[in-house]
Amino acid sequence: MVCDGCSSRVSNALKEMDGVRSVTVDLKSGIATVEVEAVDQLDAAYNQLPRMCDAIKELGFEAEAYFSEY
Repeated sequence: MVCDGCSSRVSNALKEMDGVRSVTVDLKSGIATVEVEAVDQLDAAYNQLPRMCDAIKELGFEAEAYFSEY
């Protein structure tokens, strides 16, 4: 991501997904932090994260899932 428009596109795409509570995209680091509603941690890690990465990749950006228990 190189501009505010890029981070806005990523943020908006993630916010439109089911179960997303909040999205913060840090342009400088290129990291999107997403808080989701999930049945459990496995649901978030194995069902929601891959779909989010796919959505970001469809916008033309690289995406890699990182899961935090907190």
